[in-house]
Amino acid sequence: MRKLLYGAILLASTALYPTHANAMPPVLGFIGGIISALGATGIGGAIVGLGGAGALGGFAAGWGFAVSAIGGALLNAAISIGISALVSLLRPKPTIPTANPGARLVNIRQPVSWFEHAYGVVRKGGPIAFWQAKDGKRFYDVILAARRINGIRQWMADERTTEINENGYALNGDFYSEGRSRLRLFAFLGAVGQVAPAILMDNFSQWTAAHDMEGLAHVVAVAENVKAEDFNQVWPTSREPAIAPIIEGYLCFDPRDPTQSETDPLTHKFTTNAALIIADWIVSRDGLNRRVDWEQVKVEADASDIDILDRNGNPVKKWQLGGAYSSADEREVVRAQMGVASDTFFYEGEDGIVGFHVGRYMEPDVELTDDDILSISYAEGQSGTDITNAFSIEYSEPENGYRENASAPYVIEAPNEPYEEDSLSAYWIPNHNQAVRVAKRLLEVSRAKYRVSIIAKYHAVKLRKKRFFRLRHVEAGVDEVFEIDKLKRADDGISWAVEAHSVKAADFAFNSAVEEPAKPARTGIEVDDAFPAPANIAATVEPYYGSVSIKVTWDAPPRDTILHQVRYRVKFPVGNWTTMSVPVGQNFQNIVGISDHETYEVQVRSMLATGRGSPWQPVPPLTVAILLNPTPPLSLASFNILPGVHLGSVAMRFGTRADPNLSRIQIFRTPSGAAVDTDADVIGPPIGAAPSTTFDWIDGDGTRVNLINDPEFLSAPAWTINGNFALTAGQAVLTAGATSRIYQPLTIQPQVGDVVRYGTNIIANNGSGAMFLLNRTTPSSSGGNTQDLGTAVGVKLGALPITSVQTQIGIASSSTRTATFEYLYAYIQSDTCIAPGLWDYRARGINPSGLPGPMSPPVTVLVI
Repeated sequence: MRKLLYGAILLASTALYPTHANAMPPVLGFIGGIISALGATGIGGAIVGLGGAGALGGFAAGWGFAVSAIGGALLNAAISIGISALVSLLRPKPTIPTANPGARLVNIRQPVSWFEHAYGVVRKGGPIAFWQAKDGKRFYDVILAARRINGIRQWMADERTTEINENGYALNGDFYSEGRSRLRLFAFLGAVGQVAPAILMDNFSQWTAAHDMEGLAHVVAVAENVKAEDFNQVWPTSREPAIAPIIEGYLCFDPRDPTQSETDPLTHKFTTNAALIIADWIVSRDGLNRRVDWEQVKVEADASDIDILDRNGNPVKKWQLGGAYSSADEREVVRAQMGVASDTFFYEGEDGIVGFHVGRYMEPDVELTDDDILSISYAEGQSGTDITNAFSIEYSEPENGYRENASAPYVIEAPNEPYEEDSLSAYWIPNHNQAVRVAKRLLEVSRAKYRVSIIAKYHAVKLRKKRFFRLRHVEAGVDEVFEIDKLKRADDGISWAVEAHSVKAADFAFNSAVEEPAKPARTGIEVDDAFPAPANIAATVEPYYGSVSIKVTWDAPPRDTILHQVRYRVKFPVGNWTTMSVPVGQNFQNIVGISDHETYEVQVRSMLATGRGSPWQPVPPLTVAILLNPTPPLSLASFNILPGVHLGSVAMRFGTRADPNLSRIQIFRTPSGAAVDTDADVIGPPIGAAPSTTFDWIDGDGTRVNLINDPEFLSAPAWTINGNFALTAGQAVLTAGATSRIYQPLTIQPQVGDVVRYGTNIIANNGSGAMFLLNRTTPSSSGGNTQDLGTAVGVKLGALPITSVQTQIGIASSSTRTATFEYLYAYIQSDTCIAPGLWDYRARGINPSGLPGPMSPPVTVLVI
């Protein structure tokens, strides 16, 4: 039974390709039908003027007839139908133009066009509603869907992906000729208030504001002529490209969302949830045009939204759908595609409400016994000599542009059985994990222990709305759980006909880590070192439609059968390679969509269509810097180190000029006196900077706290002195003659495993050993954590590992030592502290394209 009659009303037309700016008859026909059905006579009149009064009148009548004739039984008298029966509708594989994803990627011009519909994420083209050449351009309008869609996820023209700019120009370099894009794309999603395409109104007086096509998702495309030498690159199919983007399809009502209303489509939202999509299809006049129980839909939506893990540990929603269909498709087949893809069981209630259960095991609460059976027949195991023990699903793979892709087979290891694989196409499945889960279910169904056909007494009415039941048939010795394949009233109108197969709860369980095989890898290139590599590869930055591109060139190959690929990546930090296939016969490639002030690496390889190719060349890759602003910034107005003691960090202050070319500042740090290496000596990424400002910045860990009270020896009360230490004019002076110590209690306690960094300036040093000291017992010099300060004079920087908790910090010396200490600083080191030492800091400005300005003179600082 056809779902919709009104989608294919043939309009009177002998002009399939009209000489005037007339829209294609079938599409204007169904637009006219929609408008007339809504009573918009003014707009309808405008379309009549284009297509002919007779055509529109006939279509409007067809619309009305179709709307009134949409009812009917759900399942051809079957009240319940399960996955086994749904699969039978797909065998042999039906001829459905929209079922195979590869069949959807075209734009057809013909006098009869059916409505097309899309749910979830799907790649599709559609019929051409309008086509006209003018001024060296081809204007055409592609109808994507007969309702509002959520949006375009990825533009694709033929097999080329592209982005578009604000004026609709395709930014893929393949569409460029003479420095600009020759393809424009304009999306209209079908929303309320949609306006007529300005590009068509501006070029064709017959196309007016009344032709807004509200409620239809469509794309207007404009393909321009190009010079002869660019033709094969820009239009490799020798005509305007087929527009078949990856779209986010219809918006659906979610009864779980309090912000949505069933009766207000403006509140509905995009989803891939299988239950919400199935429910929308059931209630839509594009589907069954029946009612559902929205409370029950909530339960099924939650069951679909359960997060499960795939074989790699990535979470995926349990049941998702994505697909397209035509109004010409049988409703039973559309339902079968959705049902098999989500392991869904359908039923019809006594009140005519359509219900369903997405795939899961539910413990049966209905039982049939000998007393309920009028007649019964069994089949055990699989029929035939070849027993299926493997099953694969052909599904829509996102990594393959939402085209068809075969899953890895789900295999049941059966030592005594030869390998026998079955397969099925279920293109509404959007990922490999779901495909393998469905494959397992279908394989288990095919290997069911029992299949049963029952004529049961009226008591079997309790099976209505049930997916599972228990059969306790004492006479046959059967006590099993069965899944219903089909339930309907028998011919006598009283008894019930039941077809079912036995199941186990384990049939529905799935451990992806163990049961999901690896997704089949796409065929790669067989690298052959002897295969001729591209010669004289060059990469330059060139203007490209208001921006720039990297134009990669190489010598023309000796024959046209040699193809090429170009790949590129960001050099710092190293990014992932992006690979581009070069059109046949072309020895250059523009890389567009690149970022300013980035440096890219580029390589090229040659190959044959068979998959044999050369290594990537050159090695190392070419390096290309993108620079939109060629004017370097001025020197900085000021660059200073802030005063103070630098404990593992350096605070600095910048002053900038009124310089419009300044965007960022790069800081460099080198050992004092060393030449600067602008690659190796950078301190992190550049910091943002605005013109005419002053701001501070810290290198290292600015949170470190000095452990010493009075580190410059100015206050005797801060210290405990034993022996011959004395504080004089900001110095700790040690004279010989006695074992001496100067110390104080720790207010911040280092812990075992910490490292205490310290610094002191010894301006006089004679005699034998002085020690830096942390000591538990005062004034003992034994135990604790100590480090020899040596006999040299000058700045002493050190790091003291803490192996035991101590309470005092200070300096101890022998009786023969004389020394003078100018200061003593100490702090607990952190992972982000700068290494101690004498450092030179420099800085320079950078413009928005990464071009540097003059380097500042070095500023030297001691870091303790």
